[in-house]
Amino acid sequence: MKKIIFVMTVLLMAGWVCAANTTTGKLPAVVTPVVTGTAQTTADITSTAQALEKVPVFSQAFGYLGNSAVTVCVHDKKRVIDWQSLSPLDLKGKWHFRLKHKDRVADVADVLGLIEYTTVIDENNYYFYSVPEENKGNLIRFTDKGAFIRKLKFQVFSFIFVDVELEPEIQYLRFPMKAGDEWEEKSTGTVDLLGLIKITKQTTAKFKVAKELDVLVEGKVVHVYVTTSEIDRGDGKIFHEEDWFGEGTGLMYSDTEAYTLELESYEPGISKQPDK
Repeated sequence: MKKIIFVMTVLLMAGWVCAANTTTGKLPAVVTPVVTGTAQTTADITSTAQALEKVPVFSQAFGYLGNSAVTVCVHDKKRVIDWQSLSPLDLKGKWHFRLKHKDRVADVADVLGLIEYTTVIDENNYYFYSVPEENKGNLIRFTDKGAFIRKLKFQVFSFIFVDVELEPEIQYLRFPMKAGDEWEEKSTGTVDLLGLIKITKQTTAKFKVAKELDVLVEGKVVHVYVTTSEIDRGDGKIFHEEDWFGEGTGLMYSDTEAYTLELESYEPGISKQPDK
């Protein structure tokens, strides 16, 4: 029984993984200039399009996002932006992803991301962002200091789903975002296993803002912050992850030890963000 619990614990305490190759960006034949709420012009997009044709980029080569990325950012970096836009609090929005499990590399699934609910805990406002088809989700909140995660949801087996409570919550984004910024978080993860057994595990997480990119999504230039993380789940083994967060779009790409997730399109459900 103890062995089974230990194996399940290892599976439960999720980490973040990064693996990357170099490839050359290639644009669609037509790029439509679209303003996405940032300081863009037709000239900006034209220069980005030209750069995307020429510049080698850091990419998992999973799909079009990596192939359209360019490290030459055309935006005015001095402008003030709404950091909440890196994870829009859009209660009716839909994020359409492609998902590739690394143990089934030949299979690519279409999955939907959405916000299932909002809640208040200790006078803090949280929202649960999830991919229901995969039974995965994170309970998160945003402040002017950064973004925090309090709970993780995972599917362990086809019939077992668990929540990992983090105490204290982990700050996975730190504002203002700037390339090279690094920080470390420590937390205790607790799993209430079927209401019978509580399992706790100490976790150390190291985060870094690796770089800024511009990518194309549906003909729009989106400014992206790339973060990497190293997670020690308490056993000394390090797990890595790479995530891309796009202005006005949210999570766009995630590369972990188990899967690669890439955004195909985002459908905003509301024109104005709710009060935070």
